[in-house]
Amino acid sequence: MDALQFDLFQSMIAGEESKAQAVFNAMQICAKDQNDRLANWFRGYSRYGPDETSQGQGHVERWQGHVKRFSKLEEIQSFQSVHHEDLQQHACWPSDDIGEAKAIEILAATAEWLKDTFRTELACVVGKVNDDAPKETETSAKPGYTLQPESGSQWNPGDVLGFVLAPVKDPKRALDKIKGDYEKDYEQKKKTSKPLARYVCDFLRATIYAADPEVLAKAYDVLKKQREHSILRVKNKFGNNSLPAEDRTSILVNLWVKDGKHKLIAE
Repeated sequence: MDALQFDLFQSMIAGEESKAQAVFNAMQICAKDQNDRLANWFRGYSRYGPDETSQGQGHVERWQGHVKRFSKLEEIQSFQSVHHEDLQQHACWPSDDIGEAKAIEILAATAEWLKDTFRTELACVVGKVNDDAPKETETSAKPGYTLQPESGSQWNPGDVLGFVLAPVKDPKRALDKIKGDYEKDYEQKKKTSKPLARYVCDFLRATIYAADPEVLAKAYDVLKKQREHSILRVKNKFGNNSLPAEDRTSILVNLWVKDGKHKLIAE
């Protein structure tokens, strides 16, 4: 996909419209193939016959520690989403008339400061799950589809669970989000406070990944136990039947990351 994206860029720069269209068509086919593999992976884990259930139960009984056991994908689907539509970053600027660009600059700098704290907290969750997992659990290195993290991301693999820490959100992308969405929301009074940069809640971003939904269920449970008072919003896509199968493979969480006087909402 990266090579196709580069070819598309080169074709557009050169003004070769027919070649650009051909490359774009190839990218669509590639994307559909990846989505199909992801959907098949999800459907495969959604099917539990009698034999699989009994084997899964025996597997679950070998999990160690006090964290709740999970035997079926239905367990992770049952996690309730927690809705908080008006998440706002802590106002770490001297006054609200500071302007969007300066507010974004301050939030991005805060994210850089808290990045190591965020990494340490994620490593604690992932380490707990990896330490407790039995040897026969499917490894995180075999997810059945290709992860495509942003350039500059930091990989932290594990035996059954790993995480990827993304670079701090590009200020330009944050400003584009404000101009493209939040300014309209402000005009419609859906958002009421300025600077609108306060509503950008993904300057710090990470992905915890596993090949087995049961492992993700355990990871979420550990996160909830360790950081329950810091969790602000949860969107459980596993349990959203209105989504296509390839989209029902994640739980999105927003939470506070704190270090002394500094704090930031991460995703």
